[in-house]
Amino acid sequence: MSFFHRTLQVRYILSVSNTVKGFHLIGLVPLGQTPPPKYALDVVLGSGSVINYGCYANRQRKEIQAFFFPVDHIEQAISRLPQPGEKRIHSMFDITVSLSSSMEVNLPFSYQQSLHHLSIAMAADSSLSIHVPWVTAASGSTSSVEGKLLDVSIKSSLSYQPLGSAASVSFNVALHFPRVWNALQEWTMKFSACKVQANILFAYVDFINGKLLMVGKIRLWMFVICMMCMACSVVG
Repeated sequence: MSFFHRTLQVRYILSVSNTVKGFHLIGLVPLGQTPPPKYALDVVLGSGSVINYGCYANRQRKEIQAFFFPVDHIEQAISRLPQPGEKRIHSMFDITVSLSSSMEVNLPFSYQQSLHHLSIAMAADSSLSIHVPWVTAASGSTSSVEGKLLDVSIKSSLSYQPLGSAASVSFNVALHFPRVWNALQEWTMKFSACKVQANILFAYVDFINGKLLMVGKIRLWMFVICMMCMACSVVG
């Protein structure tokens, strides 16, 4: 994956974990129900932002993920909540990416010995939020991705443009993972779009088939994030 940015702002937030007091002064609510300390990363992408993501980048992502987050194939233990007098723990890592200017995401792929690409452009004030749990409950853990993209335009390497467009695209994806390895997972996806326009021509049949062949090499959760804009346009 390659990034090109003229301006980039990053803010790392890590709240100091004080000790559990036991109860609120008002209502005597147990501390386990108080907001946990904040752990977040806020990124603001400025002018000239371009992201390229292809099969080569996905292979690198796979190697990095396997090294830092290897699959252990074991049943996850339930996280122990802190008791009065103990330090609070961070329960969620929040990542927020917002745009102060327009941005373009390029998805290159090869098909029939030629290079093609799919480009997704979005306007300023678009945002994306990722919530990664750091604790495990009895039912497991749930990761979520939500965001809103403005003035979305999808173009390709073919001569017929654009493939699709939308005034706004909103999405909310929740991925629930149980504690038991390879048990039934529950993925909930909600998409909505405003003023959608799709231009599907016969010339795009082979083009989309080539893209799907490339997607077959990428894990589904990466495909959902990268292709949600195109899915909304086609459905609309």
